[in-house]
Amino acid sequence: MIKKYILLILLITSSTTFLRAQVIVSEDFDYTVGSTLGGANGGTGWSGAWTLLSGDEQLIINDTLRNYRTGKASGTYLGFDVNTNATNPQNIRYTRTLPAEITDDGTEYWLGFTLEVNERLASGVGLSNLLLVDNTDPQNNKFNFGLLNNGRIGFGAAGGTIIPTDLNPYQPNWLVYKISFSGNNDGDTIRFFANPDPLFEPADEDAIATFIGGKLNTGRINAISIRAEGDSVMNAVYDDIYLGRSYTDILPVTAVDIAKYRPVREKFEYTAGTGIQGQGTASDGWGGPWELTKAPDQDILAESIVNSNILKITNGNSLFMDATTGDTRLTRPLAATYEDNGLVYWLSFFADFTDADVDNGVMNVMLINNDIETMTDAGPSGQFVGIGKSN
Repeated sequence: MIKKYILLILLITSSTTFLRAQVIVSEDFDYTVGSTLGGANGGTGWSGAWTLLSGDEQLIINDTLRNYRTGKASGTYLGFDVNTNATNPQNIRYTRTLPAEITDDGTEYWLGFTLEVNERLASGVGLSNLLLVDNTDPQNNKFNFGLLNNGRIGFGAAGGTIIPTDLNPYQPNWLVYKISFSGNNDGDTIRFFANPDPLFEPADEDAIATFIGGKLNTGRINAISIRAEGDSVMNAVYDDIYLGRSYTDILPVTAVDIAKYRPVREKFEYTAGTGIQGQGTASDGWGGPWELTKAPDQDILAESIVNSNILKITNGNSLFMDATTGDTRLTRPLAATYEDNGLVYWLSFFADFTDADVDNGVMNVMLINNDIETMTDAGPSGQFVGIGKSN
């Protein structure tokens, strides 16, 4: 007897409204497509425009950065292309002055921005990151956040401190940093959060990297810089730079909500004794009901599945798959198309294959491209993966 309990990772959308308290500066790069960054004076809070310190001007790009982890998409963004735009490829740097200096004042600051690296020499030492600096000395980098010269996403502080992570840089990432100044000679703290949920402030223990060091801000911070240097090939894009006093301050106000992947469960809680065809609706991440793509139909049973290996038992009904009545194909469409976007997915289900000992019998769950999968006996057109009992 074959019974399945299926858990699939699906897509839902949610939104909320936040109170914003102390946004220090913001920059969404909402400028004319194809214009250069130097002299641009948009955003909020700044005391001046963007100034090009070295290298060639970089352009505003008309495209969208879609971050399925946070459920946000940006509009126009800043392209940082060392390879094609720079006559001095070793150092491109912009700076923009803050409205007031940041000192070791014993309080917390939050910094957030979106970064995606498109190209970098695999064997190079190129970096592309955002800096908090003392603008009276542009080389006095207090902090750097983003792509480090080892090719990894992380952050660095004065004195050569480098904290790398394993976050994939070749995807849109919302990088969030919580900077806590001690206000004295005790250690300051930086916590790095990668793609946190915009709906909930991340807990300190959710940081993917934490550094507690000495007095990191030994002078003053009065500007933000963006740079790329170290290689002849370095292409990255930036958007939604926000500096504030709280997590809600750095949520990008111009980013739009997009579909975000969430888990959805299929528990087969339909009337026992009925067939599975036509069961379910287009809701909760599903695109529609179960479809019988090859007869015969299969029944819902009022039975649970016991797994003695993990000491678990399912609740409620289950789906009975009986191959003795003929080959069966059941399909249920998802509400969204899942692309190769750098996310990690988990698929799980309970199954009892005790009576499924017929030679060459196959009973499994498949992830498919429903547009091209023909559901023939042989397959495999459109079949991505099948998990269960193979022949």
